[in-house]
Amino acid sequence: MPPQGSFWPTRTQALLLRTALAEPDLQLAAWRQLGPAFDLRTLEPGSISVLPLIYRNLSRGLPEETRLPHLKGVYRSAWVKNNLLADQLAAALDAYDSAGVDGVLVGSLGAAVRYYPEFGLRPSPALEFVVERGALLTASRALGRLGWSAATSARADDEQPIALVNSHGQVCVLRTMAAVELSLDHGALLRESVAVQVGRSTVRAPSAEHDLLAACAAGGRMKPVPSVQWLVDVARIAQAATPELDWERVLGLAREQGQAVRVHGTVAYLGNTLDVSLPAGAGRLRETPRVPVRERLAYRCAGAPATGLGSLPQAIGEHLNATRSSSGIEAVITFPEYLRRRWQLEHRWQLPIAGGRRIFDRITNRARPDRDLSGDRSAV
Repeated sequence: MPPQGSFWPTRTQALLLRTALAEPDLQLAAWRQLGPAFDLRTLEPGSISVLPLIYRNLSRGLPEETRLPHLKGVYRSAWVKNNLLADQLAAALDAYDSAGVDGVLVGSLGAAVRYYPEFGLRPSPALEFVVERGALLTASRALGRLGWSAATSARADDEQPIALVNSHGQVCVLRTMAAVELSLDHGALLRESVAVQVGRSTVRAPSAEHDLLAACAAGGRMKPVPSVQWLVDVARIAQAATPELDWERVLGLAREQGQAVRVHGTVAYLGNTLDVSLPAGAGRLRETPRVPVRERLAYRCAGAPATGLGSLPQAIGEHLNATRSSSGIEAVITFPEYLRRRWQLEHRWQLPIAGGRRIFDRITNRARPDRDLSGDRSAV
């Protein structure tokens, strides 16, 4: 059984993941368990990203499969969209250069190039950059000159992620940290970054250790639309980055960032439930870690299912992680101010009103989730 949390795959998604990631004989066994009546057109939300890998595996191991044309169409669509997004990456980097912005490309296209054998095997829903603190406004304006626009205006002191959309419906996310709950800012990522060639562009991307940690941190939490992409990314990073990937470094980062429970759960799930073949170095991460009670509580809050409280449990979990080196009293005292910033309110007295509005929207099925772009990171 997977660890506790609303973000773990359903039975159908687990079989899809085994078909994509397990050894060849186990891939075919998992696909056959889905049965001939399994309809690819009625997939659960967040599942389509695994289909290109399934296409590649079945085209080699089960060429008579009647659903291969549909799977091939998904693969070709991902390949085309990735290439179109790579063109936008080149334009964005030129704009950043002119504006003096130094962005680190996280997740998405960088992962597709580095950890997947073919560009179309990892659908990339967005460009994602980590920029320096205080540079969000400059980066946003640089993209604005190319026709990108954001739903809300950025402020010079804003550190919340910003999502911009262009006329083609493509998305670019700007953030100051690698993922929710991680204190890996632009400087930390840049110091260990590598140069990656994406199309005609050369861009800095995080180290494999940072990518793996960010994928676990961004994926292992409740989201409006659950996705399995983070599990695929972690598996591919573990397999493709070997032997360069430093597993002791991953373990140290997980402990340092308060992510030991989340990383352990992810690696254990891949190996024990999905039968993914992982490098020997990952063995340490499958051992149950000893961690403070606050870290376990933060992890449980992050995976709490959506209820009448909306995203409040996730906000509590994020604050518990951010204050893990502080006293419990200090964590309680500073929570209202944290929530004010998270909800982007001017004054703390607005919190009860904003909270009541969110609960009302949830009850009346008109929920407007907090602006949380930890997303399908797509973090990686």
